[in-house]
Amino acid sequence: MLSSAQATLRPIPPGIKIGASSSGRAVPENFLFLRQLGVTWVSLAATPETATADGFIKMRQEWEAAGFDYLVCMWPSEGQALVERFAARILA
Repeated sequence: MLSSAQATLRPIPPGIKIGASSSGRAVPENFLFLRQLGVTWVSLAATPETATADGFIKMRQEWEAAGFDYLVCMWPSEGQALVERFAARILA
C-alpha cells in the first residue's frame, strides 16, 4: 500500500507548466493537494453566486496568496454583460 509520505515529485523541466481544474473553493486541503501534484496554474469554476466581479477578485486573491501563479476563472453562462463588468473591474 502506498501513502503520500512515500510519494515524491520529480523535478518539472523549465518551461513546463502543470495545471488543474478546481471547484474554486479556497481551502487548505485543495492547495496542499494541488501543490503536491506540482500544479502552478489553476482553472477555477464559479457558481452563479460567485460569478461576479467581486467573487472572481476574491477567488483570484485567495489562490494567488496560496502561491498559484496563473488563474483562469470559468464563467457560467450568465452572459456578455457580466463578462464586460468583470473585465472592467479587473483591468481598472
